[in-house]
This record gives sequence, C-alpha cells and structure tokens, in this order.
Amino acid sequence: MDELLARLKVRLRFSGDVEDDVLLDHLQTAVDVVNDIRQFTPTEELIVEAQYKSVVVELALSSYAKMGAEGQIVHSENGVSRSYEDGMYPSSVLKLVIPRPRRYE
Repeated sequence: MDELLARLKVRLRFSGDVEDDVLLDHLQTAVDVVNDIRQFTPTEELIVEAQYKSVVVELALSSYAKMGAEGQIVHSENGVSRSYEDGMYPSSVLKLVIPRPRRYE
C-alpha cells in the first residue's frame, strides 16, 4: 500500500503525512472495488494485481477529488461548471478493470 500511497501523493502534489489516513482510506476502498470486480483475493504480499495499480490510484484520486461535493450532479460558479458521473467512481476508469469470468463448479 505504501507504493500506491506514494503514487497518489505525487498525483495530488502532497508531501508529508498530513492526509495519509484519508488517502489510505480512499486507496483501500479502490483496492476493494477492483478486487471485487476481478474476484481476486489479496494476500499480504499482493493487495491488488499489478496491472491494476494505476487504476487503483486513479479511482482513489477521483474519490478524493469529490470530497465535500459527494453526489454532485451539476455545479456552476464563476464560469466553472462541474458534474460527476453516476456512482462513486467514473465509469470510464472502472471499464479498465476486466472482470474475471466466474467459475461454476
């Protein structure tokens, strides 16, 4: 998780430990979502499949950016307009996670 936290902090231009607990919470939720889609069981050594680390950082970045404006559909102020996709994460990023086919035994 340290690697993902470092990457997220770079993207947010953060330094220090001020927001670590909040950022780790966003990262863990993103990891849980990706692992659920992939049906991947994390281990101590591998919390998420390597090819999805960047997706996890993007999801955490997206949810962090929405803090204080959760559920916002449209917002306009001083010529700036914001609207968010449905759900917690952008579907454009979630589409990058390829579901693992379910095994029926």
